[in-house]
Amino acid sequence: MPTSCCALNCTNRKDKGSRKKFFRIPAEPGRRAAWLRALKRSDFEQGKKNPTAAWTPRGHERVCSDHFISDEEMIADPPPESVETLRDPLPESVETLREQLTKVQEEKCKLEQFCESLQSEADNLREERDHLQEQIKKSSTSASNLTDAKCKLFTGIPTVALFMFVFRLVSDFIAPLKSMCQQDQILMTLMKLRLGLKNADLALRFSVSASTVSKVINRCIPILAVRLKFLIHWPSKETVKRNLPKKFRKKKILKL
Repeated sequence: MPTSCCALNCTNRKDKGSRKKFFRIPAEPGRRAAWLRALKRSDFEQGKKNPTAAWTPRGHERVCSDHFISDEEMIADPPPESVETLRDPLPESVETLREQLTKVQEEKCKLEQFCESLQSEADNLREERDHLQEQIKKSSTSASNLTDAKCKLFTGIPTVALFMFVFRLVSDFIAPLKSMCQQDQILMTLMKLRLGLKNADLALRFSVSASTVSKVINRCIPILAVRLKFLIHWPSKETVKRNLPKKFRKKKILKL
């Protein structure tokens, strides 16, 4: 078993090349008691249940030379008077600890300043991102930024509220896409019917591919035809005759 020091908080071991000396605790009762008093060991430090019981050293335990005041007293069997000079290893000086604390505080201040600069930069980038997203949103065609004037121009429907009414009639039958929401699909289909725009033009306006435009229109037109059929009102034959212009009423043959 390697020789190590039994003093509290001491981790010295007897290694090759080490100049430290390790002394056996004397067996003579008087000197032994003096050594044990100086070591101030108890069962509590060793983790036993009874903290008041006296510590009993084993035969292999030693005390290293760090716990003696002078080298002159470090002989093979230290005299009894040197026992009272046993001490724990000295802690670091207060000045050293203060210097270390100052360095830690300086590093902390630098880190806090660096974090503040990073936070400020992140806030600026976030504002710039939001501004760019707002510009893209305004410049692109979408149902989210639709106005009454745009709605009438693009679809022929006079107001956005009426457009939303039409959308609610067909929304349950139109599946959303990853690249387009349901409202944009209806808007694009109505723009195709109203303005006759090319698929490439619609693809640029809605930031999708031309194949997506074709797919959406081919799917939405049949749904609109079925769901909005009840909105188409055909007047009766008598109503048509009654409201014909005078020029057409004079003709004897009228095919309706």
